[in-house]
Amino acid sequence: FSVVLSGGVLGSYVAMNEDSSVLYTSLQAALDAANQDDTIRLLSDVSGNYTISTPVNVDFDGHDIDGNLDINVTAETNAFTLDGNGTLTGDLSVDAPNSSITTDLNVSGNINVTSVSDQSLNLKGSISGTINVLGRGRINTTLSAATAKADVQTGDLVIFDGALSRITNSTNNAVIRVDGDVTTLQMNASASVFLSETTSVSEINTVNNIQVVVLVDDTTDIPNNLADEVFVVGQQFAAIN
Repeated sequence: FSVVLSGGVLGSYVAMNEDSSVLYTSLQAALDAANQDDTIRLLSDVSGNYTISTPVNVDFDGHDIDGNLDINVTAETNAFTLDGNGTLTGDLSVDAPNSSITTDLNVSGNINVTSVSDQSLNLKGSISGTINVLGRGRINTTLSAATAKADVQTGDLVIFDGALSRITNSTNNAVIRVDGDVTTLQMNASASVFLSETTSVSEINTVNNIQVVVLVDDTTDIPNNLADEVFVVGQQFAAIN
C-alpha cells in the first residue's frame, strides 16, 4: 500500500481517493479528479460549497461539511453512495435523473431534488429541513429519515417509499404515489394521489376550493371524515380509520 501526495504537507490533507491512494488538500479537487465508481474518503471536517459531477462514492468517515453539497450527475447511469455518518450543515441539492443514490448523511438544511432515477434517492440520515421535490423521481426514507417532511413542487410523477411525517403538495395537478407510511398528507393544491395496498395515512388535510383525487387499493389504510375536496376512488374496498 502506498499513498500519493497531491501537493501540500503531511497533515494538511482533507480527502483521499481510496482507489488511487492519492491524497488531496481540497475536497473539490478530489471529487473533480475522481473516476466513475471511485471512493473519496474525508480525512477531516471541511468548510465550503462542493459539487459532485461524476458518480463517485463519498465516505464521510464521521466528518462534516460546513456548507452546501450539489449532486449534478445528468449523463451517467449509475448507483453511488454518500455514507460514513457525516453531517452537512447546509443544503443537499440533487439533479441526477439517471442515477440511484443512497446516503446516511445527516442534513441540517433542506434537500432539493430536481430529478433522480426511478431507482430512488435513498435517504437514511436525519433531515432537519424539508425534502423539496422539484421534479420526477422516487424518494425512499428510512431509519433516521423516516421522520422527515416533504414538499412536492412539480407536476411530474413523484413516488414516496418508506415513512414520512408529512407530505405537502404545493403544485396544481401534482401526481403523487405513496408506497409507505405517512402521518399527514397536506394538500394545498389539486392533485392525484395513489395510495398502494401497503400504505397507511393517518390524516389528509386540504385547503378550500381544490380537488384531490385519492386512488386506493383494497387494503389501503386511510382516515375517516375526509374533507369535501377529497374524492376517494375505491373507498368501498379500503380500510377506513
